[in-house]
Amino acid sequence: MGERNSGFLNLTTTNIGCEHICCAIMGQQFQEGIDRKKAFLIRGFEQGLVFRELNVRGKVFIEYAPAEAAWRPVIAPAYLVIHCLWVAGRYKGRNLGSELLEYCLDDVGERHGVVAVSGRRPFLTDTRFYLRHGFELVDRTDTGFDLV
Repeated sequence: MGERNSGFLNLTTTNIGCEHICCAIMGQQFQEGIDRKKAFLIRGFEQGLVFRELNVRGKVFIEYAPAEAAWRPVIAPAYLVIHCLWVAGRYKGRNLGSELLEYCLDDVGERHGVVAVSGRRPFLTDTRFYLRHGFELVDRTDTGFDLV
C-alpha cells in the first residue's frame, strides 16, 4: 500500500482543546456548534470513540466507536461502527481515505469487524469505496442508505 502518512493525529481529552476539528462545522459563527462537537467527542472518548485526522486545515478524518457506544442506528454487538469517514477538497486522490480506513481496521482487536452506513447521499462515504476495501453490502434502503 505504500508508506503511511505520518501527519495523522488522534484527538484525545488531552489535546482536543488546542486542536482543530476538521468536521463540517467551521467558522467563528459556529463556535457554539464546535464546542458542542468537542464535548460530544470527549464523552465518546470515555467509551472508546476514536477521532483521527490529518494534521491540516481540511476535512480529512475518520470517526468511529464500538457499536455499543455508537450514535448510528446500527445494531452490531462486538463491532466497530464508523460514524464518518471524509476526505475533501485538494486531499482527495491521495490514498488518505484508505489510510484512515486501514487504521480503523487495524484497531478491531477482539471485535468481529467494522460496519458503516454508506450510500448515495452527499454526506455519506460512497459504498463503492468500502466494497473496494473488502466490505460486503449487508442491506440497502430505497432512500439511499447502505449498510456495509
